[in-house]
Amino acid sequence: AFGIAAYEAGSFGNPYEFKSLEKMIRFYKERGLIMQEVSDAVGGGLVVVGVRKKRGEEASPEQVDLITHLRENRKEFNVELALDVAPDQVILGGSNAEIESFQKGVADEYEQYGIRTIRSKASSGPFHIERYMKPADQPIRDLIRSTDFEDPKSLVVANTRRAFLRTADEIEQE
Repeated sequence: AFGIAAYEAGSFGNPYEFKSLEKMIRFYKERGLIMQEVSDAVGGGLVVVGVRKKRGEEASPEQVDLITHLRENRKEFNVELALDVAPDQVILGGSNAEIESFQKGVADEYEQYGIRTIRSKASSGPFHIERYMKPADQPIRDLIRSTDFEDPKSLVVANTRRAFLRTADEIEQE
């Protein structure tokens, strides 16, 4: 979403010109290739942990407490927080072995409480797990430095830190 906002604001050039769209696509394609290469080297992925419920149904306080326990004690299971979705759902990640071990340990114990774990097919790697994606840092920084961002023509919101970005340098830093 940040890339689209930066594009729409003109950080990749005039958004009404096709070349700026190409520039944005090329940037995010290159970033994606870097991240996929690192991901392929380390393996791993994500697992969704949530309460099994019907549409309109709410999780019980006991179920929310169990998800909270998993979220807060994830290090015991050797997995890391990828995305904190809701009180009754969390996405965790790690290596393939860590995820398999987590699922075996949690699935049996927590299934009786209506909590299930599903290996994410939407993510082919541990892209939200910092310790695994660390090797991508420098190549992505190099890609950012090689990209000629322009000052946005409207404000861009950096939702990770609730700030308005007004310059090409701020876009690059984000």
